[in-house]
Amino acid sequence: MALLKNTERAEFQKIEGLYNAAYRAYSNLSFDPEKRAAQIVHEYEKQLNEDCETMPENEQEQYITNYKKYLFSWLGAMSNCYSVMITGGSNFNNSRHDKMNGREQARYDEFVAWREKALNSISKRVEAAKPIEQRANEKWESLKKQISQKIAWGSVANCFSMIERLAYNGEVELVNNCLTLIAEYNSTHAKPFMTSRHKIWALPEIAEKVRAKNEEKQEKEPEETETNGVRVVKNYQADRIQLFFGGKPDSSMIDTLKHNGFKWSPSNGCWQRQLTNNAICVTEMILKVND
Repeated sequence: MALLKNTERAEFQKIEGLYNAAYRAYSNLSFDPEKRAAQIVHEYEKQLNEDCETMPENEQEQYITNYKKYLFSWLGAMSNCYSVMITGGSNFNNSRHDKMNGREQARYDEFVAWREKALNSISKRVEAAKPIEQRANEKWESLKKQISQKIAWGSVANCFSMIERLAYNGEVELVNNCLTLIAEYNSTHAKPFMTSRHKIWALPEIAEKVRAKNEEKQEKEPEETETNGVRVVKNYQADRIQLFFGGKPDSSMIDTLKHNGFKWSPSNGCWQRQLTNNAICVTEMILKVND
């Protein structure tokens, strides 16, 4: 069957050339490549449209460009794959078959990983651009639904754990709002959700102390030291311990860093993790301070 031109498939104009690319990808894999190509077009145009609905207009052009690049790279790799059910088994090259399948899987994995990372980055930028008050209101509305649900289900332990995490993150207002919600429920029901003796009522004080400690950190200047050629920065404002190597560490060091919770930060040009007492001890171990 000859490939259809894009102008003949007006319903599939969102991603130009997708039907033809999908048809080629399945020409040696399916008895009905036309049907499979149509399914690909429907699935991925729908996915792209849904993705674009979650982001502002100024983010869409670059996202669409990259989405097409990764999608067509995957389909291009698939076009080199084949099935003996379609092509026949004569002179079948198992080695080449495995190699092409491996490439196709790698391109698909790259596409999926890129999309997840891109959507996450865009979501963070969108969130950061919102006014502080709007972010706070949205966060509370989402939390309010979760707490109300836990109250309705009688999930005391889960509810406490959620609010306790907020307290140890210094979320004073959210902790107080949650406790107000629980108190309102208690006042209108014969059986309280949490009694007055429950330790949850001590969480506001904990939240206040954590916030005070965090504010103190924000005013503290970074501390820098150098160990075995690696610059170690305790960045209190960012709440990160940062390791600056003179060049790219060897693969063994990179594996060790990842295994101990460090992540590469392209924007800072360093390996970093949250600044905790444990992180400081781990850093000393990694850099063999005590040797």
